[in-house]
Amino acid sequence: WDPSLICLEDGCGSYSGQTMGNLDPLSVPTANSFGKKHVEGCCWWGRGVFPRGSAGTCMIGKLNYYLGKPAFDNGRASARYKEVDLCKDPSSICRGHYADIDRNAEIRWLMGMLFWTAKVQAYNDDDWSYIEKLHEFVNGGMNDVGFLDDVSRIVTRGCHNQSKCGNAVSAAERQAKFFTIIDHFEKAHIASTSEKPTREPTPHPSKRPTSAPTSTPSSKPTFQ
Repeated sequence: WDPSLICLEDGCGSYSGQTMGNLDPLSVPTANSFGKKHVEGCCWWGRGVFPRGSAGTCMIGKLNYYLGKPAFDNGRASARYKEVDLCKDPSSICRGHYADIDRNAEIRWLMGMLFWTAKVQAYNDDDWSYIEKLHEFVNGGMNDVGFLDDVSRIVTRGCHNQSKCGNAVSAAERQAKFFTIIDHFEKAHIASTSEKPTREPTPHPSKRPTSAPTSTPSSKPTFQ
């Protein structure tokens, strides 16, 4: 779909109020991991902070199972959002269900954290382990953009290998955002280490002398 294409010849009937946009005739569909090149039977597009990775019933279903209405119905103590059935209304992840905007935002981030722990943090394929590569990245000074591109491919394409998965999506933008975040962390660390002492010095001794001074010298003078 290309929003810049003209739709007048087709009647602009893809949705109510459409004035522009049309299917790109030069776009070639790519098969997914099941070999399909269409979206027939696909329940939902992704939601939350990783919309590409959380698409479909699996990730949303897990979040619903542990935290949504099914968890409450089955007596699980983890039912934090007992009024929300995310499988029946997956758009509530982004649209929100509660009057509390912080609670609505929390669901979106939990959706992302669930995806990250299940698909990225646990990734280990073709002798490429995310955890091992992360240690190498940190020990090397966190400057290896190749690692960032590999992780981007895992998030957006489900694979780290460029020869199998292609180029990372929005690689330059993701790299810039990562280094911006690291810069903020470093500045926060510097600020925290340069803070004033937590206690001000006392204006007078806090304790009495441990013993009273002697009335006579305790030893001969060391020099004349």
